[in-house]
Amino acid sequence: MDMQTRRERAELFARYIGLELKGAIVSRGRTAQDVAEAVGRSSAGFNRWLNGKRELPITVLCEVAELLDMDPRVIVEHAYDRVVDELGERDDEEMSEGGATVTELRIPEESKLRGAAHKGQEFNEDDHTDI
Repeated sequence: MDMQTRRERAELFARYIGLELKGAIVSRGRTAQDVAEAVGRSSAGFNRWLNGKRELPITVLCEVAELLDMDPRVIVEHAYDRVVDELGERDDEEMSEGGATVTELRIPEESKLRGAAHKGQEFNEDDHTDI
C-alpha cells in the first residue's frame, strides 16, 4: 500500500470516528453543544471534530465516550469497519509478520515507568505486565 492510499484510509477513518461519535451523541438524546460544554470544549471546535473538518484528538474521544457511558474502542471499531466496507481490507502481505495483536502487547508497570524515566534505566522482561 502506498503512502497516498494509507493517508486516504487514515483521513477516512478520522472522519468516521467523528461520525460515529456524532451518532452516539444523538442516539443518547444529547446535542453536540451539550456534550461540548460537558467536556469543556467550544461548540464550534467540537462540531468541526464531529464533522471531520479537523482531526479529533484521542483525549476528546475518550472524554466524550466516557461521558456517554461508552467504551471508546466500540467507536473506533465501528469507524474502522466503515473504512473496510468502503475501501476494503488491507492486504495480509502488507501486515508485518510477527506483529503483536492488542492482546499480546505488554506495557511497563506505571510505577516502574516513572522510576526508570528519572533514573535513565533500561527495562527488562520482568518490568512488564500483560494487558
